[in-house]
Amino acid sequence: MNKSNFALRLQPSLMEEAKKVAKAEGIAVNQLINVAIAEKLSVLRREAPRSVISGADAGAPAGTKRPSVRGEDSSPVEAAAVAMRHADLLKWSFLFWVGQGALVAGLVGVLLRVIL
Repeated sequence: MNKSNFALRLQPSLMEEAKKVAKAEGIAVNQLINVAIAEKLSVLRREAPRSVISGADAGAPAGTKRPSVRGEDSSPVEAAAVAMRHADLLKWSFLFWVGQGALVAGLVGVLLRVIL
């Protein structure tokens, strides 16, 4: 993966908020900014005309299919945003089922105490 450096000037209040969110998420500020940009570009790709984002001809046929996120035409930025969403979904699904298991174990314990 090629990396590039870019000097980004943020308002101090925005930078402080980014630091707080990154710390709460357990990630670096750089990763937070990368994901935020990736998500914004993904939204723009879905909402904006193809010519705005990709530079494609505005007269492209109406049935032109957009690149698949999992396909070879997808951009690394969009793929990274989707990967982050999938990781979050997996994390929260795991936590949900752990909680469900704990609840069932607690209920079984209560029932056993009542019965015995």
